[in-house]
Amino acid sequence: WASVLFGDVEPSARLPVSLPASLEDVVKPQYGEVVYREGLLTSYRSPEVKAAYPFGHGLSYTRFQFGEPQLFTEGCEAAVCMKLKIRNSGNRAGREVVQAYAQFDEALKGKNQQRQPRFVLRGYQKTSELNPGDEEHVFLNLTQQDMSVWDGDQHGWLPQKTARLHIGSSSADIRHVIKVFSIANGHALHTSLFFCMFLCGVRARA
Repeated sequence: WASVLFGDVEPSARLPVSLPASLEDVVKPQYGEVVYREGLLTSYRSPEVKAAYPFGHGLSYTRFQFGEPQLFTEGCEAAVCMKLKIRNSGNRAGREVVQAYAQFDEALKGKNQQRQPRFVLRGYQKTSELNPGDEEHVFLNLTQQDMSVWDGDQHGWLPQKTARLHIGSSSADIRHVIKVFSIANGHALHTSLFFCMFLCGVRARA
């Protein structure tokens, strides 16, 4: 801990939960029978919860640039295979954790839309330690189940025809959004890429 606090070691962990911004963003204590109505809409998946530190957030003494995500099929054994280049653009060595969140538009418009979150974490990959100026390709492979949503009525996974993959450094720090169509022979079809022109959350930097 002392090495991290004094800057000798890069803090490269990420939050597995969202830390609420206020008491209004936590579940109130109750007595007796407690009914859980949130379903999947908890933590970063909730449209109502405001986070002081979002799910996936982490501190760093350096900065990272996210290259354009690229879909590929050669050698891909998953439903979706993607790669992107990560570059350490700061002045210190460090590691980045690339996170992929899937947004399923069809599910958000379906009969169970009220129970479906805006997006859900479907993959992540941590880089090796990169010195200033170093680059590394990160690979994200999503399975058919990753490209599906759970249907409580049918008690099973429902494959989705399309998805928007939000690629970023946390659930609130999205750098790219890439849209993919449903699989063909087990592989995703490439469509188009959209850049986020702003960062949606606070990212601490030295």
